[in-house]
Amino acid sequence: MLRGTGLAILALGLVAVAACGDSSAGTVDEAQIYAAVIRVVVPPEPTAEKVSQEIFIGSGGEEIGLELQSDILQELHEYEHVRFVDSREEAVDEDPPKPVKNEGVYVEFVTVSANASAARANVLRYLNENDETRMTIRLTRTGGAWVVEGIDETES
Repeated sequence: MLRGTGLAILALGLVAVAACGDSSAGTVDEAQIYAAVIRVVVPPEPTAEKVSQEIFIGSGGEEIGLELQSDILQELHEYEHVRFVDSREEAVDEDPPKPVKNEGVYVEFVTVSANASAARANVLRYLNENDETRMTIRLTRTGGAWVVEGIDETES
């Protein structure tokens, strides 16, 4: 039987575990949108079980919070190397043609908007200064999952 200090430590431990392992429904839903977009922008190879290419994720607008980052990583379990960066410079080599480090891909979420049944993401897919594509990706919620409805691309 626990008494006094032992009971207090146990209670604090349970609160800490609950806080660390809990995601809000809003961030999980938002993470599913981000993951669906990333799967379109950097699709897995048809025969590969895991995506080994390094993917740097940035934001051109509102910051992607830590809880959302965690939920996105959980959604992208088949991607081995996903890294969130504060700016494009963290992902890109300085020497021309300024390729993404480690032969990776930089994906910048410019804007993301959603309601209960539809979402829209404006993203930039950057490989080097000669190969970048801006996309508007439209998604709909079908059977509890976010499905890509359409993609509009413009090369920069």
